[in-house]
Amino acid sequence: MRYTGLSGKTYELGSTPFSSGGEGEIYEIVKVSDKCAKVYHQGLRSKELEEKLKVMVANPPDQSVLFQIAWPLDIIYSNVKDFVGFIMPKIDVSGELQPVYKYPPKEYKGLTFEQKLIIAQNICAVIDAVHTAGFVFGDFNPCNIGVDMNTGHVAFWDTDSYHIKDRKAGRTYRCKVCLDGYVAPELLLKCKGINPQTGKSYTYEDAPLETFTKETDNFALAIHIFRLIMNGFTPFGGIVANSNESISTRAPGVGSIAVEKDMYCFKPGYVHMSKAVADKNTLPTEIVKLFDRAFIDGRIDPKQRPTAREWHSALEHFINNLQQCKVNPTHQYMKGLHTCPWCEIDKKFNNNIQAAVSQQQSIPGIAPAPGQAAALTNRTASISGGQQSKNKKNTLRAEIVVLIICVASVLLFYFADSARWRKNTQPEPGYGISDTVQAWSPYTKISFTGSLDNTADKDEYTVTLKGDYHPSYGNREYKVKFEVVTSNSDGVRVRISNEDGQSTSFKSNDDDTYDNTHTIILTAGETYSIAVIVTQVRLIII
Repeated sequence: MRYTGLSGKTYELGSTPFSSGGEGEIYEIVKVSDKCAKVYHQGLRSKELEEKLKVMVANPPDQSVLFQIAWPLDIIYSNVKDFVGFIMPKIDVSGELQPVYKYPPKEYKGLTFEQKLIIAQNICAVIDAVHTAGFVFGDFNPCNIGVDMNTGHVAFWDTDSYHIKDRKAGRTYRCKVCLDGYVAPELLLKCKGINPQTGKSYTYEDAPLETFTKETDNFALAIHIFRLIMNGFTPFGGIVANSNESISTRAPGVGSIAVEKDMYCFKPGYVHMSKAVADKNTLPTEIVKLFDRAFIDGRIDPKQRPTAREWHSALEHFINNLQQCKVNPTHQYMKGLHTCPWCEIDKKFNNNIQAAVSQQQSIPGIAPAPGQAAALTNRTASISGGQQSKNKKNTLRAEIVVLIICVASVLLFYFADSARWRKNTQPEPGYGISDTVQAWSPYTKISFTGSLDNTADKDEYTVTLKGDYHPSYGNREYKVKFEVVTSNSDGVRVRISNEDGQSTSFKSNDDDTYDNTHTIILTAGETYSIAVIVTQVRLIII
C-alpha cells in the first residue's frame, strides 16, 4: 500500500497491520524502523479529524520527548487527496502504567519505590512539553500510557484524541472522552448543566468551552502521581476519621462520584479508607503541599494546581532524600523516618510470606535519556552495582525474618479464617443495590458497597431495569456497569442470573476500585437475581 504525505513524500506500508483497534489499524513503514502509520477505518475519516491532525503536525512538542509520544508527524492520503491517516513515531515499550498501580504487586514485583517516583517524573516531562507546545491532553487514561521497564521512560498513545486548539483559526478540536475518576470537579459540574438543544446533560462534546484545559490536565496528573506514590490508590478514597460508622457505610464511592463528593483523603479530619495508603507525615512537606494545592486549593481555583514542572522539581528533591529500607530492597522512604512505612503497610496486608520472592526481582540498568535542553529531563531508573550487592544481603536477612513470621501467619490465618474471611458482604442500611435501575445510554450504574457483618454463604438481591418496550423489537438490551466496592481485601464474586436461570459472573479482586467495574448486557423489563459471594483466602505454606 502506497500513500502520499502533505509534502508529497511517499510511504509504502506493510501488507498487514501489526496492531488494530476501534479507530483503525497500525502498519509498519517499509524501510523505516522508527516510524509507523495509523490508517483509520473508512467511517472515521472526517474532514474535522484531518484538520485537527494538520494543526498537530505543524506544532509538535519538544524533540526531547517526541520519541515518547505517538504524535502526528505527517498526514497520509490515497489517490493524493483522500485522507486516510497519519505517520507517527514507532514506540516500543515493555510494560503499561496500569499494572504498576496494582497492590500487592503482581506483574512488576521488583519495581522499587524510587523507580515509581522516576516514572512520575518522566510523565511530568512529557506533559510539560505538550503544554509548552500549547496543547491539552484531556483524557488522562492510564491505559493510554506505556512504561518501558528497561529505561523508565513513558510512552503516550492515542494523541489524536487530545484537546487541540488552533489559535490562528480560533477553532477547538475537542477531546470527547475522559475516564471516570480523572475528570476535574469544575468539568464535572459543567457537564451537570442541561443542553437546551438536546434537553439532556452536557457532554464533553457539546458542553460550553472551555472544557479540558491545562488545569484539568494538572488535576489528573496529581492523581497519577498520588497513585504512583501510594500503592496505586486514588486520593479520592477519603473517609471521616474517628467515626463510629463502618468503613463500608463511609465508602466514598468510585470514579467521578468520589471526586464530586470531595473525598480527598488529606483534607483535615479525613483518612484514606485503604490501609495501603501511607500517612501524609511519611511524605516530604513539599509533596503534601502540592497535593493540597491540586485537590483543595485547586477545587476553588483550578489555576492553583501545581504544574508538571513544579511536580518534576519536587519529585527530584524527594528522590535525592530517600533512604534504603534494610529489609526490603524495593522500599525506599523519606530520610528522617525511624521505620519503613511500606514495610508496615505490607505487614497489614499479610504480604510478608511473599516478600522473599518479590525482593529478588528488579528492572535492569538503563541508558541515559537524550539531552533535554530547556525541556524537563527524563530520569533513568537504574540500580547501581553497589546497591544490588546491598539488596542481596538484605534479601537473605529478609528471608530469615519471613521464615519466622511464616509459621505464625499460617496459624493466624487458620484460626481467623471463619471469623474474618468467610463472612459475607451484607450491605448496611442505606447501601446496597437499588430495586429499580433507570436504563439509559450508554451505561446504567449499579453500585454495591459491602461490609463483613454476615456469616451467610451468600446474599441475594434482585434488580429490574426500567421497562423500555418497542412494539416491533420487544425489550431493548442495555449495557449496565456494575461497580463493586468491598472492605474484604480478598475480594468477592458477583453472579447475575435472569429469570430463565442463565447467569454470568465476575470477580472483584480487591478494593482498588478502578479494577472493580464490570459491564454486563441486560434486557430492560426483566428481573435479575444478584448473588454476592465472598471469596475465601488461599493459604500459602512454605
